[in-house]
Amino acid sequence: MTTTATATNPQAFLQGLDRKVEVTDLTDDLRDFAQVWLSAYTGNFDFVLSVRSKLLQYGGGLSDGQAKGILNCARADLQRAPRAPQVALEDGIYLDGEKVYKVQTSRESGNQYAKLLTLAGTDETGARFEYARGAIRNLTPEHRMTLKQARELGARYGVCVNCGATLTDPESIAAGIGPVCATHFA
Repeated sequence: MTTTATATNPQAFLQGLDRKVEVTDLTDDLRDFAQVWLSAYTGNFDFVLSVRSKLLQYGGGLSDGQAKGILNCARADLQRAPRAPQVALEDGIYLDGEKVYKVQTSRESGNQYAKLLTLAGTDETGARFEYARGAIRNLTPEHRMTLKQARELGARYGVCVNCGATLTDPESIAAGIGPVCATHFA
């Protein structure tokens, strides 16, 4: 598939391609781009580093297979959206729409992660927090739950949104949260 985009702007061609590069896509411009991209690469992807090491050791140019692989790595790199830096959150309970998350910091790595509050059912088992992959990236300090919100949701669902326990004490049921867990909210 040769287009004018490849002749004038290989980078735009790669960004706009909705599939992996195939050997049949290779043009002189794309091969040149692969060589330049490989030379300027500063990441740590083993395949790219291995190809560059072999070229430095043995000389020569890229084979069609190597050029295809390098272009696919370049395409992935170009299409990868830069991540906004994650704002550090205080450990605690967060509300994103109707979803309740508990943000915690790992003791081992020091990284923060989020757990989603999942209602266990209609029996007396309450609710539980389950790891929610990637959810931490969508939470902001503005999502931090207030005591008022915690009480409203606790009264609605009959469980404490801080610990997940079923509310059974009459005072806790009326308040929508237990007295100990209420101290965790501002």
